[in-house]
Amino acid sequence: MDDLDDDCIVELEELDQLDYSKNAPLKLERPDVLDSKTHKIIVPNQDKELVELYLTISHTEEGELLEMFLNLKDQAMYEWLIAITRLASKLMQYRVPVYEIVNELKGIGSTTTGHYIPESQGVYAKSVAARLGHTLEEHYEKYCLKKES
Repeated sequence: MDDLDDDCIVELEELDQLDYSKNAPLKLERPDVLDSKTHKIIVPNQDKELVELYLTISHTEEGELLEMFLNLKDQAMYEWLIAITRLASKLMQYRVPVYEIVNELKGIGSTTTGHYIPESQGVYAKSVAARLGHTLEEHYEKYCLKKES
């Protein structure tokens, strides 16, 4: 057992000496000025009460998504929704394809917060996180795709 532990320690020490910057994806630089839109979203919380979220999505002049911020008053949802938007922002900054982020968010389901999106011809968001994915996709298609063409 001691031999195994010693081998693990050596491998960890070797990992600490690796230069990860050579293989790291290029981070999108944040320009001084970004285009942003704030989307008002009404969703059910865990108690099935309707709450307002304000999702701000920012993109570069070239149409690359860069970050998203969320403002909400529901403290029960605050922590995990802020975590989701921060992680999604980080993925955008490292140029993870938008539809990969969107599909991951839209794939999150909930037994309590699934809902039909108003004015969407019957589109169902499986959760609040999924609704963020739908909103991110709509923003990208409306404000970013036309800039890339």
